[in-house]
Amino acid sequence: MLHCVYFLFALLLSAALNASDSADDTVKLVTFPIPLMVENQQEGLFIELARAIGKEAGVKIDIEVWPTPRAIKKFQEGDFDVLFPGLDALFEYPEDYLASKELLYIKQDFVFTLRSRPLLTRVDALSGLTLGLTRSYPYAKAITQNPDIHILYVNTDEQNAMMLDRNRIDAFIVEESSGLQAFRKAGIEHKVHYDPSQPVSRQDVYYAFHRTELGRKLERDFSRALLSLKQSGQFDAIMSGAMHTGLEPLAQPEGTQGTAHPAEQCASDCIESTKDVAQ
Repeated sequence: MLHCVYFLFALLLSAALNASDSADDTVKLVTFPIPLMVENQQEGLFIELARAIGKEAGVKIDIEVWPTPRAIKKFQEGDFDVLFPGLDALFEYPEDYLASKELLYIKQDFVFTLRSRPLLTRVDALSGLTLGLTRSYPYAKAITQNPDIHILYVNTDEQNAMMLDRNRIDAFIVEESSGLQAFRKAGIEHKVHYDPSQPVSRQDVYYAFHRTELGRKLERDFSRALLSLKQSGQFDAIMSGAMHTGLEPLAQPEGTQGTAHPAEQCASDCIESTKDVAQ
């Protein structure tokens, strides 16, 4: 009888330890809301991609979505193993963290202005202007930390679109598809223009890890898995969801029609078109 009790205790203890080890093996990822890319913990192109990377790398992952400032804070405090999408602009000291060697994509922002005003494509041309930026959106520090630029933050892209229409700001800086979507929702796409061939800024987008032994291992695993997904075509298959938004560039400025241009470069130009949305 006593042997049976010992055996049962050992069995329960082993099960508890295995459950604990299993929980410890789970990689905890944190992200923040991004239209189309991160809709919630289950939906979004970046969510689907992260799960595919976990499967390819052979690791169990758990994803949580928090508002941008809280997501960054929780990652920095060690509550999570990975932050995505990671950009240098999100961190005061980006060198404190590891960036995946294999990039997620290149983030490009464009300057949208009213058609009655000149096109703007360079940071130095923004001096003295009032720019509309969307709160919690990771803009390049060359813009946000420029003392010659007056910045007005609002909560949504649509609010910035309306501010531009009402001449409360001189320009609106945003990624291409997000900007086009905002202007269409506001019904003023025919009033604005931008140069799709000249983004005002480009930023590497990656998975961020801690500078620890585990962080270095995860960086290797995630980079290898992401590269494998790109080589197999699965990355393009997932990110091609961005092609089905109906978003196409506005008419190009005179003298640039017909020229090739990068859209939102999702590693392999997954969004690309030359049609005029006002047609």
